[in-house]
Amino acid sequence: MRLDEKSVNGRIYFIYISLSIAFLCVLIRLTYLQTYRHQELKEKADLQQRRAISLAKKRGVITDRNGSILAIDSDSISVYSYAKEYDFSKYTINKITRDLAKALDIKEDFLKNKISNSGFTWIKRQMPVGYKKILDKLDIPGIGYVHESKRIYPKKNLAASLIGFTGIDNTGLAGIEISFDSVLINKNDEEKIFLDGMGREVVSKSKNQVTTGKAKTNTIKLSLDEKIQHVSERELKNGVNLYKAKKGLVAVMDLETGDLLSFATYPSYDLNNPPNNWGVINNWGVSEIYEPGSTMKIFSIASALEKKKVGINEIVACPSEINVGGWQVEDHGSWGTRMLTPLDIIKVSSNTGASIVTRRIPPKDHRDILSKFGFGKRTDSNLTGEIGGILPELPWDQVRQSTISFGQGISVTPIQILTAMTAIARGGMKIEPRIIKEISGIDGKVIKEYKSKETRTLSKDTADKMKNLMMSVVEDKEGTGRATHIPGYVIGGKTGTADKVENGVYGANVMSSFLGFYPAENPKILQFVLLDSPQTARFASMTAVPIYKKIAIDTLKILKIPPTRPEDLIEKDNKL
Repeated sequence: MRLDEKSVNGRIYFIYISLSIAFLCVLIRLTYLQTYRHQELKEKADLQQRRAISLAKKRGVITDRNGSILAIDSDSISVYSYAKEYDFSKYTINKITRDLAKALDIKEDFLKNKISNSGFTWIKRQMPVGYKKILDKLDIPGIGYVHESKRIYPKKNLAASLIGFTGIDNTGLAGIEISFDSVLINKNDEEKIFLDGMGREVVSKSKNQVTTGKAKTNTIKLSLDEKIQHVSERELKNGVNLYKAKKGLVAVMDLETGDLLSFATYPSYDLNNPPNNWGVINNWGVSEIYEPGSTMKIFSIASALEKKKVGINEIVACPSEINVGGWQVEDHGSWGTRMLTPLDIIKVSSNTGASIVTRRIPPKDHRDILSKFGFGKRTDSNLTGEIGGILPELPWDQVRQSTISFGQGISVTPIQILTAMTAIARGGMKIEPRIIKEISGIDGKVIKEYKSKETRTLSKDTADKMKNLMMSVVEDKEGTGRATHIPGYVIGGKTGTADKVENGVYGANVMSSFLGFYPAENPKILQFVLLDSPQTARFASMTAVPIYKKIAIDTLKILKIPPTRPEDLIEKDNKL
């Protein structure tokens, strides 16, 4: 059928209008995308065209209280291969493998598997920057490097369980490094590489200058004193080896501020080469519990004095053994019935005496005071992995209260027992331990300062009485801590020899400790030594006490604490 001219023109006009409308719609859409969604689409395109290389991020510095560097980043290079840039006319896979293996000291089989990958592959990360000259000289197409930050620890094993370490990507894995990871690391410090049209990674030679070295980071200042930490670790190591103990711990605290001047555990390790052994890495001073044994008698007698259930000069008849609710409580040795004051109970470490006096306290009151001391809950130390220990819930029968009085049936961490003693040494005011003094920014200005919380735990009268009792434990000839005596100074403290629970029963091993403060007239320092399973001697007076004394002597010198009894020094010189 033949179309007339009018019909043809109408169709042409319709097509023209339709195309014009379609073109206009496309134009409007393009204008909208370019004008209103430009940034959004640009970011999407960037995500499709770029991806992040997992470079180690720059971390802040960790120092001791005096600014001595304990952890810092150094520059390193990480070597990669990118098969797309290989030039087989110059280098075959075998030649690349041979030359590179020799240059980087890598096994050829390992390297060949790496460079045979068709995409981007890390060959070796965080190598000394000196290898850069070697790689530049080789100039192998497809083999390049980028600069990365590498965490180093100049003091090696100093405070290892406390500081912790980082992984290959410079992310914290243990200790303060993981607890304060978000403070130490710059979250915005991330380098990127381009992808080609096929979605494959491309790293150009210009990317060899990628570095994280200029990132802005914070600095953490610890409460530790490097010198006191070193002394603590040295004497602890010697003691653990001498007494053939499983492990050991030393803590030294400034009683005015709560600052931990040292917190040492042994065995230890080099932070630059951490072992694959959690038992060594773990800071067991805050993450493991034990029964405190006779050290608990300090807090039992303090509780009885605070509740006025015993007088400071009261004489208590203490048989060598008593029956409590069908359970036999015994002292070490067959002494018959001894007439003991509270001082004597602590001095000779009488289990029966502690049981008799403590059971005068209503169980609820007894538990409340122990809770005020901090037992059964974590401290405010900011130490990684800290647990709260075990303070049994009420009700307590006579057996429960009795065993707790001499340190069985209750479990504590070393940091808890240290913190509890501050209440006695500081006139009844417990102070929380502090390990982080302050955090400062790149400009050196303090961003956050940490202060230790203080809590009234005992009356000053009770605390002073207990302090005098503990001075006698060291000063009296019969005291179990006599061997800690240092001429010119008075020490107040208590030994602890606690049967160790192993496989659910009390075994042959013990936890041996000495917890004390000095100078005792006006205490400045609180110090704790704990040995796990010493084998050459059972009692703390023969193991923990000698270690304690050596550390105390050096600590007094380092802090320049003057003698409180200079007449002792004169008397000693006259004897010589």
